[in-house]
Amino acid sequence: MAAAGTGVAAALAFGLLDGARGSPDGKPSQASPSAGSTAPPDPRFKVIPDQLTGSSSYPGHGPVRAFDGLKETWWGPGLSGAGRGEWIEARFNTPIRLTDLVFTSGPSARATSRADTSLPHRVAVTITTAAGKTVKRELALDAVLVDQHRKFDADEVTSVRFTIVSSYNASEDTQVAINEIGFLTDTDAPA
Repeated sequence: MAAAGTGVAAALAFGLLDGARGSPDGKPSQASPSAGSTAPPDPRFKVIPDQLTGSSSYPGHGPVRAFDGLKETWWGPGLSGAGRGEWIEARFNTPIRLTDLVFTSGPSARATSRADTSLPHRVAVTITTAAGKTVKRELALDAVLVDQHRKFDADEVTSVRFTIVSSYNASEDTQVAINEIGFLTDTDAPA
């Protein structure tokens, strides 16, 4: 597989999303893709990070689980409560332009209830560029178990760290969980 930052093999056509996952603008899709669909294809590509790290992890649920494209896997810090200060980081060997972010909270996108899990609410995002500049942003998430789409617009990115600031439903009986993080770009990779 090619390096993720280059985008060829690691950049998969994102395409239209089904109604259960929503559309790139965060609204439910009105139609699912079909042979007769007249909607133009989404020009963005999903980018897979080259390296993943985290502050800590629940056994069997390391950082790779939040970027594997599977809706039944997840990353969690392995600590009960809100997970304040716990982080997960994605690194890119080749600087990349990132246009959008798709964030899915919880241990499973197919969960029927969020009552037994803690979901990220506010997440500090630290973006590092090829020039060594760091940009800090805050991501506000909803208490839902579906994809949440956010504009990202960052150029020459070499790493992105997500640090949990606060969580929904935090208690001594729950741990915060991130089901999936997806990065999108509008630039195709060089051949």
